Amino acid sequence: MHRSARRSAWAVRPRAAAATVALAGLLLSVLPGLPAPAVATPAPASVAEEQDDEEQDAPGVRVVLDQVVPAVARVGEPLTLRGRIVNDGDQRHRLGLVTVRAAWSPLVNRADVTHWLEGRDERDAGWFLGQDDVGPVVVPGASVPFSVTVPETGLDALPGDLAVLALEIVATGEAEPGSTGPVPEPVSLRTVVTAARTDRVATPLDTAWVVPLTLPADPDLTSRDDTDRHRAWAAATGPGSPLRTWLEDLTLPSVTWLVDPSVLVPVDPADDLAEEDPEEAPGTGGDGTDAPGTTSEPSPTGREDSDDPAVTSAPGEEEDGGDPGPDRNAASDDADGTPGGEDGSEEDGSPDVDEAGATATAAPDEATSTASPGGLEEGQDLGSRPDDPEEPVTAADVTSGLVALRGLLARADEDQLWWTPVGDPDVAALLEDGQSPATARGVLDLPMADTPVTVERLLRRGRSDVAWPVLAAPGADQVIGLDRYWATRTATPEGLAGIVVPRESLTGGSNAVVGTAARPLQGVDGIVALGVDTRASSLLAGAREDSARSGAGAVTQRLLADSLTAYQQDPDAVRSMLYVPPRATDVPSDVLTALSEGLGEAPWIRTVAAGDLLTAAQATPPVALTGVAPEPSVLGSTITGRVEPGASPLDAASQRRLARLGSSLAGLTEILEDGSAVRSWETLLAHLWSARWRGSQDAWGQAWQGARRPAVQAQRAVHVNPSTVNFLSEQGIVQVTVVNDLPVAVEGVRVELVPDHNILRVIQQPDPVTIGPRSRATVSFTAQAVTRGVTTVNARLTTPNGTTLGDDARVSVRVQPTGVWIYWVLGSLAGLVLVLGLVRARRTAPRSAVVAASGGPDPSSTPTPEENR
Repeated sequence: MHRSARRSAWAVRPRAAAATVALAGLLLSVLPGLPAPAVATPAPASVAEEQDDEEQDAPGVRVVLDQVVPAVARVGEPLTLRGRIVNDGDQRHRLGLVTVRAAWSPLVNRADVTHWLEGRDERDAGWFLGQDDVGPVVVPGASVPFSVTVPETGLDALPGDLAVLALEIVATGEAEPGSTGPVPEPVSLRTVVTAARTDRVATPLDTAWVVPLTLPADPDLTSRDDTDRHRAWAAATGPGSPLRTWLEDLTLPSVTWLVDPSVLVPVDPADDLAEEDPEEAPGTGGDGTDAPGTTSEPSPTGREDSDDPAVTSAPGEEEDGGDPGPDRNAASDDADGTPGGEDGSEEDGSPDVDEAGATATAAPDEATSTASPGGLEEGQDLGSRPDDPEEPVTAADVTSGLVALRGLLARADEDQLWWTPVGDPDVAALLEDGQSPATARGVLDLPMADTPVTVERLLRRGRSDVAWPVLAAPGADQVIGLDRYWATRTATPEGLAGIVVPRESLTGGSNAVVGTAARPLQGVDGIVALGVDTRASSLLAGAREDSARSGAGAVTQRLLADSLTAYQQDPDAVRSMLYVPPRATDVPSDVLTALSEGLGEAPWIRTVAAGDLLTAAQATPPVALTGVAPEPSVLGSTITGRVEPGASPLDAASQRRLARLGSSLAGLTEILEDGSAVRSWETLLAHLWSARWRGSQDAWGQAWQGARRPAVQAQRAVHVNPSTVNFLSEQGIVQVTVVNDLPVAVEGVRVELVPDHNILRVIQQPDPVTIGPRSRATVSFTAQAVTRGVTTVNARLTTPNGTTLGDDARVSVRVQPTGVWIYWVLGSLAGLVLVLGLVRARRTAPRSAVVAASGGPDPSSTPTPEENR
């Protein structure tokens, strides 16, 4: 069992002096004929003393409140509190009596509730409400249930019609039989209960809910490994997921769902087209870049150097992240390195089950729990082994979960559906980097995976003109910038109608009274700001952690108490309050169920739709944004820390990388005969631009590397073979070989040859080339020699949009231009041949002369008659 290193401030242990008083009261209660007296406990120690104790004490016993029935206590009706005594330590404890007491004076404001629960309010809990005999033995790793019922007349002394009671639940013990050792220290839990004497109030507090349904910061959601990806999607959208829990268990009317469309369709990235280079250096991300969690050091010039030309996107891309210009020879400066609540288990909610899943049986005598540290693991069935492998999650399981999720959204009214751009992009990061509306449009309109007809029909319902930027204190200029971003979208050509901001941006401080949650903004025509209540959002954000520590009942009652004290700030005024939990907030189902019941019963609450607040705000005078963020000095660091946006991994360098990756994928789609694989990779871009990665830089780095690697490998697979050429002509044809190692054909590949010296001049660039799968082609270009020498011609391959392919191959050319001297040489050679011919002709006599000189007859002559005599 997990053991907390510190005790919660909610579980206050009275000092040893109180043990004597408690023991005396316990002994008196068992004497015949005497009523059981109230067990008094001293006020909890100061915060400083509490912290000292927490540093010294080992994990021990704590009190957990699981359920309060009814959620809002009613005067004249019984009230039942169910919970457990949980032993997180390694020693057994004898705790036989649980007593519930309340302070006579109610908690009247939101700060009072916080101070009481944190142990900073020293009011005495002297109002006895009830008790229960339990245990008495709580063994290590087990729990013992209790149930205390307050009778119908128990709340008759309630001051006023509505009140928040400060409760203390104390478990007292006894020494082991036959032991002379000390009596165990009492253990207590400070909590609250909301109570009402009336069924209605004249002016209830209007309460609206906007619940974000977005994906968690899990890189496995975009993994190419089917097993990892299916498991991640099932956890994010399947049964028991936070998204399904919100939709199924928050049953309040008119809840508005702010949905990222990408939660409706899982990505399915295709496998790599090119084989990974086996010579990649170890410790890199598989493509020569830094592995996730590492960063690239900047160059001395202040720019990010890159040894990977394949990441170069459309030429002319501005270093400041602006739109690409016309310069086709711009070089890449990208290093492509990664930028540089506790998961509490959900409580079962039933009072007879401990955190390890073991039951505890209470008997009148020496009852002990049936669980032990060697018992069943959480969720383990009888007869199974803890190391049994999990059943693999299949694509069918993911699809089944998504069908159910879509069905839940389809049942919501149209005005309850608000849509973010695909992926829920971090528009605050775009504003911070000063991205233009044209650049932002490419981010806000990124494609999602192939959508079924049911999803397309669902996306046509609802509205998309409300933004929720991750800004702690937005200014008017930022709102205007967002309005311009939204106006570039196909879905919202008229721009924004509303923006979700912290309440402090409208009120000027965290200590201001809850007023109107929606107000139009000065200087920004037509935009209404919705002010989120920071304290309420923080309580929701920490609900799972607090529930694991103190119980679902305690968490629910604190949320109800916070709403009641907010109402009591000005009960006669017409006011409104907006609940918006932070992105990816995971609230236990039993908390949402009890909270829905409690807010539905609460006479001080009227649930309204957030869209109604937007409409009603049009008739109110506009206000200026204050620029004030939630204040830790007022709310406390715990509350503000839970809602404070983390640092975004989308700094200026990361945004340039993502823009280049998008351009590279578009370029690959242009040249590949079958671009289906690349189109599946493009769907990952929306996930990488998401706001969900704030505070999760390492996880973003893993997702980034997984999305980038196949694109880089595909770019490298189309390249030019380096070669050496002897150019002996003044002007002629030079040939280079282009290789395609991809399993699909490429077409329209542009070849650009650029000599690095003026020794050779390229007269005509080659035409675009088409190459079959795993083939090569020869391309020719016309060159002219300028002078003699050796030069290097850089062969650069690009797609039609300018994306670089392969590495710039170097073709070495030996240039020996012919010039005028070749004609002198040829003329001299011709003259020499002529002279040699004449000399030979003169030296060679006629054949007859040769015969005559030798005295032989002339075979061609005929003798005369005189010669025959």
